[in-house]
Amino acid sequence: MRRCFSRPRGSLVRRGEAEADRLRQYTAPGHVLANHSHAHQSANQIEPEAFLADVAEAQSRLADFESTTPYFRFPFLHEGNRPEHRDAIRAGLTSKTGTATDKARN
Repeated sequence: MRRCFSRPRGSLVRRGEAEADRLRQYTAPGHVLANHSHAHQSANQIEPEAFLADVAEAQSRLADFESTTPYFRFPFLHEGNRPEHRDAIRAGLTSKTGTATDKARN
């Protein structure tokens, strides 16, 4: 069984190659990396376009790793503070980043 490991907060930028090496240690035995955003911001506190841009930034940084999965977990499980924001973010995740979401919440 493969397990998923999400990497939040843009640590690849702050910690550089040391962080990349650490993530490769996770993927070597078969774990996968998933997107959890770059800056780890709440979707309830920023506009959908800004949130999606942040997710795209994280996705581009994960692209350098072989063992990734197109899955996204919302920081704080916040999906937007209004239904239209939630819907815009979900649609954008699918169309702009190719990621699926954890839709356990409404």
